[in-house]
Amino acid sequence: MAWVFGEGARHRWKVLGAGLAVAGLMLSGCARVHPLTPSLTAPSRSPRPTSSLSTSPSPPPTAPPSVSTPSTTPPSTPATSPTTAPASPTKPPLKPDKPAKVNCAKLKCIAITFDDGPSAQSGEVLDLLKKEGVKATFFVIGENVKLHPAMVKRMAAEGHVVGNHSYTHPQFWHLSAAAITSEITRTSDAIEASTGKKITLLRPPYGQSNSTVHGIERKLGLAQILWSVDSLDWKSRNTEKIIKLVNKEAKPGAIVLLHEIHPETRAAIPGVIKSLRKKGYTFVTVPQLLGKTKPGVNYSELLKSHSSK
Repeated sequence: MAWVFGEGARHRWKVLGAGLAVAGLMLSGCARVHPLTPSLTAPSRSPRPTSSLSTSPSPPPTAPPSVSTPSTTPPSTPATSPTTAPASPTKPPLKPDKPAKVNCAKLKCIAITFDDGPSAQSGEVLDLLKKEGVKATFFVIGENVKLHPAMVKRMAAEGHVVGNHSYTHPQFWHLSAAAITSEITRTSDAIEASTGKKITLLRPPYGQSNSTVHGIERKLGLAQILWSVDSLDWKSRNTEKIIKLVNKEAKPGAIVLLHEIHPETRAAIPGVIKSLRKKGYTFVTVPQLLGKTKPGVNYSELLKSHSSK
């Protein structure tokens, strides 16, 4: 069967053929493969995790870093090896005062002693003794020495002898050995600090003594000094009676007991010295009267002593 085309139809077939040719060329171009260059390759990314329906506990929040506060404590000094300090010079031991020698075997010697000082009035007593040129022996109380150390220093400086009369003037009979020792040693320490001289004489308060006291005296190197003439000034408190009693009881080698703390006694000092001088007495200290004494032995006058044994 023959197809008859008109002029218009032929023209439409030409156009259709040309379009098909162009389409074929385009299809052949799409089939070509063009390789990608490396620079165009996109960086790989980790796959994003997908959310899960189950809720897991979230990790605890991280605590902020602690800020250290500067310490106010000064840095410790590195330990250093101890430096040996130079040894302080050792003080020489104290020595008792050496009394001027007096021959009491030929002279009428008598020793005046004063108890219970020092006091604010001790200067009056020292002035009187200095005026008369008399040396005496003072048995002082430790707590008073602490109050008037200058008086004790003056006593020693002016040639008088200072002895121990306990620290608080207690009754030794009622104290333990330790308490008695304390009473004595504290007083000796106070006296020696003021005078610079070693103490060798002790007069126990009230003259009370026993074997315990004697044992302590021996241990501490102290001789016990009592008296043979008691003025009883503590009782009479009368100046004339004090002078008369001492003058009556006095004898060569005697030790006289007075108490400087009583004004009547201080007033009697010139009269006592005057009356005894009229009788030819020489005034000496206890060490001058007794010479060398033994610790733990008590003495009440020259040539009369007895051991604690």
